[in-house]
Amino acid sequence: MPLFKMIRFFSFITCIVITAGSVSDNGIVNVKEGDNFSLIVGTSELKFVNRVTVRKRNGTQEVFRYCSREEQNRGCKPFNSDRTTLYIGNEAVCVTFLDANTRDEGVYDVEVIDDKSIRICRNFTVALTG
Repeated sequence: MPLFKMIRFFSFITCIVITAGSVSDNGIVNVKEGDNFSLIVGTSELKFVNRVTVRKRNGTQEVFRYCSREEQNRGCKPFNSDRTTLYIGNEAVCVTFLDANTRDEGVYDVEVIDDKSIRICRNFTVALTG
């Protein structure tokens, strides 16, 4: 199995398995320090995901950006860290953050854009629990 497919499969499994630290569409994500958490946006009305951007509201700091090949050809530059994974499925986009810590607390805005520039925007509040 090629590495890309393995990573994508792992990300998908991560999105399904981690339910305590995930929420779909606008909500509060309670996560224990050291656990993973996922921000899941329903995208059933989109045909093709061109871009996914995650911003933390403390000054609109961008913490993640996915760009399709088409978007990259237009100048979009992907931004990722070793602490985030992405899964794009037929019904949802899932951005998973690994090893939660106090810097992860806050409000996140997730924006998904398709090939026709249709946007889905959701926000999530991430809170660390004991």
